[in-house]
Amino acid sequence: MNPNLLEAQRKLVPEMMEILHQRYRLLKFIGVSGPIGRRPLSIQADISERECRNLMEALRNEELIRIAKEGATITYEGSKVLELLAPSIEEWTGQSLIASKLSALLKIRSVQIVPEIVM
Repeated sequence: MNPNLLEAQRKLVPEMMEILHQRYRLLKFIGVSGPIGRRPLSIQADISERECRNLMEALRNEELIRIAKEGATITYEGSKVLELLAPSIEEWTGQSLIASKLSALLKIRSVQIVPEIVM
């Protein structure tokens, strides 16, 4: 996604970017940790259980996650969405800039920034 397009969307509908980022983070946590229950997921994402339930419901409605007795897991479609959005989200959050600076500083080929997972 074009960074200028993201910036224009952010200016027009600022809450859209926050919602996008929250859902993306939750989807990524589920992808890394699944199957995972709502309580551990809310702790990991540092959000309330209520907020977690609402976000999970939105992801489930879009068939990006599957919710079962064992917990939430990411679907194939959810994995594809993560893969497609990753470069844009990393650019928007500044992670790609941090990664490239760190790579140059440490003189290594590439750096991958991953979310903190609280256990």
